[in-house]
Amino acid sequence: MEKVAIGKRHDGYMTCCSMHFHRLFIGSYGVTPQQYIQQIRMRRSVQLFQENPGITIEKVAQQLGMDTSYFIRIFKRTYGQTPKQFMKT
Repeated sequence: MEKVAIGKRHDGYMTCCSMHFHRLFIGSYGVTPQQYIQQIRMRRSVQLFQENPGITIEKVAQQLGMDTSYFIRIFKRTYGQTPKQFMKT
């Protein structure tokens, strides 16, 4: 996953300040950039669990570029259950 620094000019494409970008992003998507990325990661984690029944929580977190404990916390906040509980269903 490529890391993008908000507020940095990248080949002339990013010319607004980070606060302006943040407001534009929220206006377009209804969530902050961080929340948007977390939503994408959580949807991807569900796909990984469904496509690879034997995959470990640590492996999923690693593939998403997240610390395992942070991944578990965000997963539970998003879906109301831990990844381990989700894998059992």
